Amino acid sequence: MTAKRLIGAILALCLVSALCAGALADSVQYPPNPQVEYQYATAVSVGTVRYISQTADSALYYADYWGNWTPKGECLTASISMALSYIGVDDTPAAILDYGGGSTNNYHGWGGSKYLEAGFADAFANYVNGAGSYTPPIVHLGSYSSGGHYVVVIGKVSDNVYAVADAAMDKLWNLTINGSTASYDYYGASKTDTLGSCMQYYLDNSALAPAPPAGEPGTQVIFTIGSKTYLSGGEEKTGDVAPYIVSGYTYLPLYCVCAELGAQVTWNGETKTVTLTKGGTALVLTIGSKTMTVNGTATQLATAPEVKDSRTCLPISPITRAFGASIAWDASARTVTLTLPQE
Repeated sequence: MTAKRLIGAILALCLVSALCAGALADSVQYPPNPQVEYQYATAVSVGTVRYISQTADSALYYADYWGNWTPKGECLTASISMALSYIGVDDTPAAILDYGGGSTNNYHGWGGSKYLEAGFADAFANYVNGAGSYTPPIVHLGSYSSGGHYVVVIGKVSDNVYAVADAAMDKLWNLTINGSTASYDYYGASKTDTLGSCMQYYLDNSALAPAPPAGEPGTQVIFTIGSKTYLSGGEEKTGDVAPYIVSGYTYLPLYCVCAELGAQVTWNGETKTVTLTKGGTALVLTIGSKTMTVNGTATQLATAPEVKDSRTCLPISPITRAFGASIAWDASARTVTLTLPQE
């Protein structure tokens, strides 16, 4: 391995932790990488699933979501509310049940949305490619209980394994779907269901916040050790953290690099994880762990992310590889050069 490649392999990024303090949502590493808001929230935002618990004695149960209604058996109501929150429609279970006089009208155009029914593959494709205009699919599992059970499919773990948000379980769990057949673990027992049409909602004026605009393909971004000033395509810019070297490791300001790459950054303070997303690629790294996941697939890092001097430090080499950029190190000039990928 050349000196340049060796140094590139141990480069790391820094992110000011204060920018991430107070984050309430848990980043889901599976495409399309939604957030799940477990704490009580009075409003919704596009791209975030506001979790609704139907279990009254749960720590995640919030009576204000349900108003005067008892949530027992209201998995459909909770699922609709969770799904709608992803497209920015703020209808709690109380609002849904108030409208129906205690019944859930899934055909109603909540918040101006349009009710849809489709096969699972089409519904999930709508969700993934809809850029925030389609809700995640709501599926019915007939064998789950005597009356069946509704869950919301919010991410894809692998080729045929999906992550679901379940109002009764207060957690995400995996559902295996092959065509119209769904199988899952139910308290240690294996169950299989035949899926009918999925429920979904579409809101034509809903959209995810765009990622930071990436620089032009082939643009070189040059960072100099000890200087907050860096060059992007010859244009001088300023970050609030100067690159530095400690014990042979070079650290760069994460927010600057992600802005140049056009990648979004999400921090989960509770689990100490940072999620970087761009297009269909999601990287998840955890403080103190040398394991990084790329779209759910684990890969090992040379060094673990760490928090030092109020900064979260992340390895850059696997990040740039995953997003298609290249790195070069000039020892005499003490500069790190990133070349942005060809899109």
